[in-house]
Amino acid sequence: MESVIFLVIGVVLGIILGYFISNSKKTGAEGRMAVLEDSVKRAEAENRLLQEKLEKERADFSRDIRMMEAQKGKFEESSKRVPFLEEELTNIRETVKNLTAENKALTERYNSEKESMETRLKELKDARDALTKEFENIANKIFEDKNRTFSDQSRQNLEALLKPFKENINEFKTRVESIYTEETKDRASLKTELQTLLEMNKQLSEGAQNLTEALKGDNKVLGDWGEVILERILETSGLEKGREYQTQFSTTDSEGTIYRPDAVIFLPGNKQIVVDAKTSLKAYEAYYSTDDPNDKEYFLQEHIKSVRAHIKSLSEKDYTRLEGINSLDYVLMFIPIEPAFSLLMKEAKEIYNEAFEKNIILVTQTTLFVTLKTIQNIWKTEKRNENAILIAARVQEFLKKFEGFVATFEDVGKALGRAQANYDKAEGQLRAGKGNLLRRGSEIAKLGGFKVNALPDYSEDESTPLFNEEPDKAVPEGGTDNTAPEDGP
Repeated sequence: MESVIFLVIGVVLGIILGYFISNSKKTGAEGRMAVLEDSVKRAEAENRLLQEKLEKERADFSRDIRMMEAQKGKFEESSKRVPFLEEELTNIRETVKNLTAENKALTERYNSEKESMETRLKELKDARDALTKEFENIANKIFEDKNRTFSDQSRQNLEALLKPFKENINEFKTRVESIYTEETKDRASLKTELQTLLEMNKQLSEGAQNLTEALKGDNKVLGDWGEVILERILETSGLEKGREYQTQFSTTDSEGTIYRPDAVIFLPGNKQIVVDAKTSLKAYEAYYSTDDPNDKEYFLQEHIKSVRAHIKSLSEKDYTRLEGINSLDYVLMFIPIEPAFSLLMKEAKEIYNEAFEKNIILVTQTTLFVTLKTIQNIWKTEKRNENAILIAARVQEFLKKFEGFVATFEDVGKALGRAQANYDKAEGQLRAGKGNLLRRGSEIAKLGGFKVNALPDYSEDESTPLFNEEPDKAVPEGGTDNTAPEDGP
């Protein structure tokens, strides 16, 4: 390739030199020389370009050679693996062929066994149905036979065995009916209590209003009076004191600080609700007592501030951390005077949500009474649930005993059946057949000259021998019977 390039270069240079030689004859030596130099420069530049291209082609050629040698190595390596791959492919094809044949055989076997199992299942189902019918027939027959063979004494014994179970069932029925009756009465009484609540609330509110006017802002007396109203509502709610609620409950926190909630209401599941009745109504009393609009506005704001301050104080106490109290997250803040609460809801209704966000619920006589009645119904439901659990336990015990009774009853039936069979067998030995015990006993008594009233007299029955299986042969007149009588068995 290099020789070709040099040959081309030489030809080009020869052409150029020939051109310049021919032109040199027409022009001056100086002009020819300039042209020749310029041509030489161009030829040299072209030669450099060709040299660079040649070097690039040589580098590309070397790279291609190296790549071909690398590919040749990989090809040789791959060629070496071809026999192994062909052998592995042959093995895989053989395995696939075997698995296909095995799968076909298994499919045929599965279909055959499936058909066989379906046939056997149908046969078993038919046999089960037949056995069920046969068992029912046998059971009905046995039951009918047992009914026929039961004597009056057996029935009396059976009734004696069933009597405790009947009494337990009747007691269970009475208990359940009484529970539902109590629940119905409770619902009716709740309606009556709610109807009387309005009248009682009206009376309490009027008394509270009059008392507030008389107290003239004594916070201690007002607090005690709120506790008295709270105590009265608790007493009329139907909750049991000491068991379902407790007043003046005393407890401490982890630092030994003493807390005395006005009331603690107990809930099922060892939970409690704290009720606070120490809301100050001094500002409300002043608001109610004055007629001056400016004073009313001032005392109204003081009333709202007082309630907010008490809400904050209750939230900071955090009754949930006190010992002996597993309180819910909320505390009931009791406002004994309904108009005081109504005034709050009218002028600062957002205070209820503020208290709720601090886990404080504002309640009045009406809402507290309804809450307590709800808790009372929860306790009644809890008691009924406890009774239901107790009844379920009793029923389980009853069913266990009844299961034992059924097994015993079946054993009694089997024993009665065996006794009846033995009785029939003994009666057959006693009375049935020519050689029964009564007949033989009667014959022995007759031969011995004994008179036994309990044995029937078979002597009048001349057609039936006592000991001989055949009648005695007639004896001719004037002759003797030379035939000895057969011994009785």
